[in-house]
Amino acid sequence: MELLRWKVTLPLLLLTSSFLILSYSDEIKIKAQKFAKQSNNTVVYTGNVILTYGNRTLTCQKLIVEFFNGTRVGNVTAIDNVTYRDTKITVVSKKAIYNAINKTITFIGNVLVTTPDAVSQGDKLIYFLTNETYELSGTQSVKTVINLNKLKTPKNGTEKVEQNNFTGKR
Repeated sequence: MELLRWKVTLPLLLLTSSFLILSYSDEIKIKAQKFAKQSNNTVVYTGNVILTYGNRTLTCQKLIVEFFNGTRVGNVTAIDNVTYRDTKITVVSKKAIYNAINKTITFIGNVLVTTPDAVSQGDKLIYFLTNETYELSGTQSVKTVINLNKLKTPKNGTEKVEQNNFTGKR
C-alpha cells in the first residue's frame, strides 16, 4: 500500500476592511492498494481506500479525484462501502460526491447518519461542510431515532437549546 500526499491550498476567509485574504494549506492523505492516473485532471484509487484531511476521514473501495487545471482538487467521488467521519457526524452510504465549489458532500444510497444525539436513515444526504448542517431525504420516508438524554433542554425557559445538526435547527 502506498501513501500519497498532496499539498492542497484551501481558502480560509479573513475579512479585513474591504480586502478578502485567502490563505490556508493542509494535506490530504490517501492510502490505497492501487493508484492510476487517467489524465492530467483525473486520478483513481482502488482497494481499501482511506482519505484523511484534518479531523475528517473517508473510507471506500474506489476514489476518483478530479482536479481543476491539473492542480486544485475539484470533485471527489467515493464508491462502494463509503464511510465518512468527522468530529460531529458519521455517514455510511453506497456513494459520496464532494463538491469543492459548494463545499458539500452528497451521500447517495442507503444513507445512515449518526450524530451524538440521533441516528437517521434515508436515501440521500447533503452535508454542508461550512456550517456542519445536513439535509436528509428519502424516496418514501426518512427514519430517525433521537436520544432524548443527549439533547439539552432549558431549565427555566430562558436558556437557549443547543442547536443540533438537523436542518430544522433547534
